[in-house]
Amino acid sequence: MPITGHTTLAEVPRYTAAAEQTILAQAAIARLLPPASALETADKSTKRPEKR
Repeated sequence: MPITGHTTLAEVPRYTAAAEQTILAQAAIARLLPPASALETADKSTKRPEKR
């Protein structure tokens, strides 16, 4: 397989399955986390005033 650089055809599905697993894992984590804008708002609202 000169195009992909794999030496055998059996390596292609193994590589693509691993790559797809990484993408799926990243997508799952992204669904669990709140949007970045919500994190910034929460950080600003939970800060305590500084003591003098």
